[in-house]
Amino acid sequence: MVLCVGPDDVTHLPPIFGADAVSASNFRGAGIFSVTPGSVADKAGLKPNDIVYEFAGRSIVLATDPRVAVVSMSPGDQAQVVAQGAEPRMVLKQTQLARIRGFALIFFVLLNVSLLPAKASPTAAQSLSCESHQLASLDLDIPDSGAVLVPVTVNRARLYMYLELASPWTSLSEQAVVRFALQRTDISKDLDITFGDKRVQQYATMSFQLGDITYSQEHLLIDPHSTSARRYTRPDIIGILGIDFLWKMDLDLDLAHRKLNLYEPSKCPGREVYWASQYNVVPLRRDAFGNFFFPMELDGRKLEAILTTNDSVSTLSTDVTKRVYGFDKNSSGIESVADGDGHTISQYRAMKLTASGLTVVDEKIKLTDPPNNGCRLTKKDDAIGYTDCLYRYPLRLGSDILQRLHVYIATKENMMYFTGNADESPMPGTK
Repeated sequence: MVLCVGPDDVTHLPPIFGADAVSASNFRGAGIFSVTPGSVADKAGLKPNDIVYEFAGRSIVLATDPRVAVVSMSPGDQAQVVAQGAEPRMVLKQTQLARIRGFALIFFVLLNVSLLPAKASPTAAQSLSCESHQLASLDLDIPDSGAVLVPVTVNRARLYMYLELASPWTSLSEQAVVRFALQRTDISKDLDITFGDKRVQQYATMSFQLGDITYSQEHLLIDPHSTSARRYTRPDIIGILGIDFLWKMDLDLDLAHRKLNLYEPSKCPGREVYWASQYNVVPLRRDAFGNFFFPMELDGRKLEAILTTNDSVSTLSTDVTKRVYGFDKNSSGIESVADGDGHTISQYRAMKLTASGLTVVDEKIKLTDPPNNGCRLTKKDDAIGYTDCLYRYPLRLGSDILQRLHVYIATKENMMYFTGNADESPMPGTK
């Protein structure tokens, strides 16, 4: 198969892997578009036009799937890659290890890899029908904190997990691991995985259902913040559902009506918005772990932004406020909130948010401390963002913004369609 794509179709995988990949409607898997000489991908024998279907037992459906976590591996473990190419090729004999701080863990630790021919060729072409199959319809719970809870089923018990679109990883609380007597496994000390300021030391194996979708024997990180009183405020909250279990599906999110619908990826661009005759569109980008981000104008300057459903308010890092806007937490115009003892616990500034078809005036933006010293704030092609600092974004849009919108994230198109909740006027032929 020869891959015929344009520049916008290419997913640039992280340097540790050393390849670019593409997705297309006429094949299933990650199509290798180019390989960097001397890279891990090159040493593993991958060639342009190869189609990767499986890595370490995990199915590869889209070009961004090679971000799949390998928390179950330790240095020296063996991972099998299933791919379709001109001929079988063997092998990487040395261990390649990447350390990534933050939410992230590691991208493609390729350990003694054997590359084999594909077992079976996936279906060649998708149906031209525009009708999308609904995979799950979930009723959300939004407590006073503003966090969004999504229902899950474990051993026939209805429970909840925090929904966090900004997290690349799904995790479980220590309490849930004990409650369900789950098998736990130590994570190699060579893998530096941190949530905030705490290292993740173990993962647990658990099966669960998300609506009608069943996940069997999945490896979930054990949240090192499980003992925080503010983290798990109810006994039926067992963890955090990240984008890693959602990003292969289209997301229809309507927080105002407490609803999350999951669909198969849309086949017809522009036909996703079934609830209104007019809508707005924002092109999305994805990082190596599948997180969606996009440019957002804040007080006249464009910043890289990400959606978060685990924070009720939008946040902005103070290194950005100083360099881009010329103010900090001690400047005039800052609103401070104190606890009962008079200690300042949070600080805000009213700012104007603007995106395609969306303007929010005097939005209270919470100021947060900057990420670690390895992060460099730079002006990119269309927005200001971080480099040398994976999975960090200057602006995080909280659920207070999302509750005013009805959003459809088309994962295959990398587009976000949205309307204001007051603009809903159903179109004929709805989903």
